[in-house]
Amino acid sequence: MIYKVLFLFIAATSILCAQNENINAEHPIYDFLQKMKIRGIISDYDNSVIPLSKSRLKEYIKTIETRKELLFEKENEELELFSSYLTNLRFGDDKNQFNILKIEELLLRDENISLYSYFDGEFDLRINPVFSLRSIVVDKPGEITKNSLLIGYGGELILNYSDWLGIYLNATNGANIGDRETARLDRRVKQSFAFNYTNLDYFDNTEGYIQIKNKIAKLQVGRERVLWGSGNINRAFLDQTPQLFDFIKFDIKYNIFSLNFIHGWLVEKSDTFIQKPSLHEIRTKADKYFAISRFGIRPWENLNLGISQSVVYTQRPFELAYLNPFLLWESAQRSMNDLDNSFLGFDIKYNPVKGLEMYGTLLFDDINFDYFFNEKWNSNGNGNLWQAGLALSNPLLVRNMMLTIEYMQVRPFTFSHPGFQTGLAYTNNGAMLCSDIEPNSTLFSLQLEYQVTSRFKAILAYENYMHGKNIYDSGGNLINNIGGDVFESYSVFTDQRIKILSGDLEVENRYSIILRYYLSAKLHAEIMSRYFVHSNNSFQNKQMQIFSTIYYNTNFH
Repeated sequence: MIYKVLFLFIAATSILCAQNENINAEHPIYDFLQKMKIRGIISDYDNSVIPLSKSRLKEYIKTIETRKELLFEKENEELELFSSYLTNLRFGDDKNQFNILKIEELLLRDENISLYSYFDGEFDLRINPVFSLRSIVVDKPGEITKNSLLIGYGGELILNYSDWLGIYLNATNGANIGDRETARLDRRVKQSFAFNYTNLDYFDNTEGYIQIKNKIAKLQVGRERVLWGSGNINRAFLDQTPQLFDFIKFDIKYNIFSLNFIHGWLVEKSDTFIQKPSLHEIRTKADKYFAISRFGIRPWENLNLGISQSVVYTQRPFELAYLNPFLLWESAQRSMNDLDNSFLGFDIKYNPVKGLEMYGTLLFDDINFDYFFNEKWNSNGNGNLWQAGLALSNPLLVRNMMLTIEYMQVRPFTFSHPGFQTGLAYTNNGAMLCSDIEPNSTLFSLQLEYQVTSRFKAILAYENYMHGKNIYDSGGNLINNIGGDVFESYSVFTDQRIKILSGDLEVENRYSIILRYYLSAKLHAEIMSRYFVHSNNSFQNKQMQIFSTIYYNTNFH
């Protein structure tokens, strides 16, 4: 105990100064803070837009520490664990420190110890290796079992100056050993250009940013995973589905008010043509952009409200209007001849009693109030998404358990848009920006979590996904467009009224068991077993997927 206190004392100046970088949106600290909010331990936490900076997360942790007497034993152990995760530990007072020989500390300490670090009181630089090992096994009845082993390796650099500048860089490469289709079940591989278009068994990824901040505002330029939406399981605006994209991001949080803004540069699938007479292959890519903003307010401690606007536009340079979050973009795009795909959304989170959170989202695609009346709800131009959910924890459930129930419905043609082929679809490089749910679909999700120990979590999950697919002939030609494909918008030949889940109905039931164990601040392991039953009018497909993963990095990627 004395040893640990001494080391934390040595690291104290680093804790105070170097907190400008963001903590990855997939870090388990966000689940812990959400549980604390549902339990009524903290009230001002809102996960509608993450990631957050390390300094902001430490403020929440400090608030919880003042209320430790309200926590159960395992929750206090979790609190101590996450407090340690946010601590940058150094040995002695040397500015330059190489810890390559301290293997045990690098692997197993709960505090963050860097392979190399430099700290002089204001300037803080840390460099760390990144490593992952993932095994994927797919078993289908009547077929041979398929396997893939994914090896990822690279490094990260974190730089902080004083209390206002943060820089982050992460670069990784990876290799696949085994079946390529099985490897594509991994999100990193599925989104890799090198793996999918060069037929190499390698995949790479990079993310990074520079940001400046003060007590209430933050300006960021770069690329990293951003999750946006009120859902605790699925996000209605930005989720983990698409590949990372570059953006300018601006955030303000003051008292009960918040403002979040992103302008992003998306990737449109490239066109290929042969140049004559050289016969060289030429690839071109159209410009595509995405902007989103959200104004949030917390009028009471147990109520969070938000209004979001977003727009996808293409085939021209970026618009100054969409760099201004203090405009109504729906009106702005109409003043620019109505060329773009705009959205308006509302979200709510309400905690009526301790142990219960209710939340919802309503998103309109090219809002038209005329569709709400005169029996026009099923009009093909009435694109909208709605989501409702609730999360339960103690005292309404047993200790260390949380139950989340969620339902999402996406009407036909939502997220698609006439014109410019796929350029105005709500996608990045062919993948949905929001959760992986097509138009003309419903998704019911149930998730039960149990904190076995402070380091070990078990999750049981079930999803029922129903999708009304467009109708095609045996040659793959479109016969009837009922709004089930984000890349096929409506036209003058489309039926004027289409009910939800019309078309070729596909049903998929998904069952998952996830076991997570956090060995230290950098080393963690996960085993996930998923069972799928996919069926439509003509066939049924069953398969088992098992993911076994070991990660070594400071940011839980």
